[in-house]
Amino acid sequence: MDYIADFDLEAANRFIDTLHAKFVLIGKGLKLGSARPEMGEHVRMWPHGNYIVYFEAIGNVAIILRVIHSGRDQTQAFSTEFEN
Repeated sequence: MDYIADFDLEAANRFIDTLHAKFVLIGKGLKLGSARPEMGEHVRMWPHGNYIVYFEAIGNVAIILRVIHSGRDQTQAFSTEFEN
């Protein structure tokens, strides 16, 4: 988000709002998107513009795992540890 906000704060806020709406939809429809078993037993993905949202759907709970730009190597980016 910092990258978008550096150029257009309003665009960054719109992106956050639409991303939040996507998270709400994921929470209501846990079987949305495509299964990605190579990334984890319960991992699913759903595109959001130029980004891919990865989440786990276990029981009636969705856990957002990562939001990765679609231009990146998804497997490498998904497996990379978070930086502080």
